[in-house]
Amino acid sequence: EYFERRPIDATQMGDHRFDGTWPDVSKEGEAAFRDFAAARLKELEAFKDEELSLQNRVDKDILRTQLQYIVFAADELKEAETSPLYYTSLIGDGLDPLVSREFTTLEERMKALLGRLRGVPKIVAVAKARLANPALVHTETAITQNKGLVGLVEKDLAASFDKVPALKADLT
Repeated sequence: EYFERRPIDATQMGDHRFDGTWPDVSKEGEAAFRDFAAARLKELEAFKDEELSLQNRVDKDILRTQLQYIVFAADELKEAETSPLYYTSLIGDGLDPLVSREFTTLEERMKALLGRLRGVPKIVAVAKARLANPALVHTETAITQNKGLVGLVEKDLAASFDKVPALKADLT
């Protein structure tokens, strides 16, 4: 369920079932993800440390920390509301592996890329709606990152389009 809710993480971890999709970064989507993490954290705590092997206790601690961070980030950091870097990183992390890694056929990766490209306007709309008074340094860094994203799309992505004639028009 985590990978379905966080498809960029799924792609990076090698689970490619959700490669053509984006996470729901709307206020409602973020709240649902926070609640998902809080519920998993509660379930995790039902496992008693004294009944677990050392390796499983370590795994529990790692998972606990990750789930606590998700809740903390939603409740305290609120990056989706305060930092345009949240969105530029999301878009870059969502597009780049579909071009730079060779985990399946180019055609399959380009189909997934097409799904993600089609979702970029929604991500941008959410960013416009949610961002309020970001720090200047975050804004300036995001502008610089966006130049890199434009370069990625215009050069690296576009170079792949010719290799998949059936999808070239849609990708372009």
